[in-house]
Amino acid sequence: MRRPELVAYLATTGCCLIPIWLPSVFPSQDGGAHIYNAHILSSLAEGDRIAHYGDIYALNFTALANWADHLLLALLTAIFAPAVAEKLLVSSYVLAFAGAARYAARDRKSTRLNSSQPISRMPSSAWKKRAHV
Repeated sequence: MRRPELVAYLATTGCCLIPIWLPSVFPSQDGGAHIYNAHILSSLAEGDRIAHYGDIYALNFTALANWADHLLLALLTAIFAPAVAEKLLVSSYVLAFAGAARYAARDRKSTRLNSSQPISRMPSSAWKKRAHV
């Protein structure tokens, strides 16, 4: 990877993280609900009888929407303050997306496509070559 390209990639990714970490609390519509659900999840897992969540809720291990982020938030809130845990989770989404975009850009270069050619028009020889890697 060329150095100017790496610097631009890191600077762009860093700029995407600024709106997450600049305010004291990340402004989202349902972040508070996710943090609250993570709190309930961790209280149930710990067997916390003081909160009385066990009287109302039961753990459901079925893979439902947002199950992974509630579990990650429950783990993060055990270590960090809830606002910091939410920022860490959102930051991980940004970093994962930036990493995936970087990987896709690097993969596109390895197949020797120009940037204007869509991936769906990749020559079949490139697909065959990649299948044997």
